Amino acid sequence: MSTTFDTPPVDHKLEEAQRSNRWLIAAVVVLAIAVVALGAWMINDLMASDASAVPTEIATLLDDYAGTWNDHDGDAFLGYVRDTGYVHSSYGGTYNAAETADIIDGWEAYGYRIEVTGESLIVGEGSTKWVVQPNRVTSNANPDGVVGFSIFSVADSSDDGWVVTRHAYVGAMLR
Repeated sequence: MSTTFDTPPVDHKLEEAQRSNRWLIAAVVVLAIAVVALGAWMINDLMASDASAVPTEIATLLDDYAGTWNDHDGDAFLGYVRDTGYVHSSYGGTYNAAETADIIDGWEAYGYRIEVTGESLIVGEGSTKWVVQPNRVTSNANPDGVVGFSIFSVADSSDDGWVVTRHAYVGAMLR
C-alpha cells in the first residue's frame, strides 16, 4: 500500500507579511538610531553651552558667602542668607541662620577654611536655583583638609537680590 502526499498550495500572503515585517523592522531600527543620535547631540550641546554656568551675581553671592565663613564673621554671614527659613545641614546636624552664625564665629579658634576646588554647576529656572560647588575644608589640625560638595539653594529676593536659602555640605568631615 502506498500513500501519496499532496503538496500544500503556496501561501503568498505569508511571504508578503514576512516582507512587510522586514520593512517595519528596518524602519524601527532607523528610528532608534535617529533617537540615539538626537539624544547624543542634545547632551553634547548642553555640555558645550554655558547653560550650566553660574551667573556672575550668584557667583559673587557665593564667594562673599564663603568669605564670611573664612573670615569667621557670623554677623556678615547673616547678610547673605534669608532670615526665615534658612537651613544649613551637614553630618554635624541641621541649623537655622542664627545657629549657623554662632558656628561660624566659633570656627576661628580652629582655623577652619573653605576653598572652592572646581567649577560650580547651576540648575533651575526662575527665582530659585540650585548650585553644586566642589570644595575642600581645612583646619589647623588638618591642613590637607577633606573634600566634599556644598549644595546651595539660592533665591532672588525682591528686596535683597539673591540670597542663600539652604546650604547642605556632603562629604568627609574633619576629625
